[in-house]
Amino acid sequence: MSASLPLWLPELLSISGEPSEIIDTLYATFRRDFKNGRPVFRSLPVWWDRRTIEDSRDEGFWHIVTQKDHATGYRLLDNCRAKRLAWARAAIDNAGCQDVTVFDYVEGDGRARTYLWIKDADYVVILEEQIRDRPIAYRLITAFCLDGPKRRAAMQRKCDDRRP
Repeated sequence: MSASLPLWLPELLSISGEPSEIIDTLYATFRRDFKNGRPVFRSLPVWWDRRTIEDSRDEGFWHIVTQKDHATGYRLLDNCRAKRLAWARAAIDNAGCQDVTVFDYVEGDGRARTYLWIKDADYVVILEEQIRDRPIAYRLITAFCLDGPKRRAAMQRKCDDRRP
């Protein structure tokens, strides 16, 4: 990660305290930035998975603050993601800046996804266009940190192989 982060990136969130307090604080940020904030990307609203499986918090929230533990199958709080929760909205709002590399990529399963990559921050937001008869919105899929050179190289390969 570069020492010169974009000036528009919010400060990292504090994730200290009791687990329930941490989740409450994170969800307040999610509610401010997404539920109340109504982000827009490419002139379309940004939606998220509003299902509530575990508790009263949206599934879309859990996907940007947790990571799946492959040993247990459960999603666990990911400190890197959680601290940068406010960066997801900032990346969407600043997608037109030179600090954000935006590209469309067709995944192996055929789904086209849009990546917002803040290279200097090693942070990525993934959106997917929602289409009915026409494009109606983008859905927030996830957001995460690129932790290490292998993950950065994999993201660079996707960027290089992007959809024209």
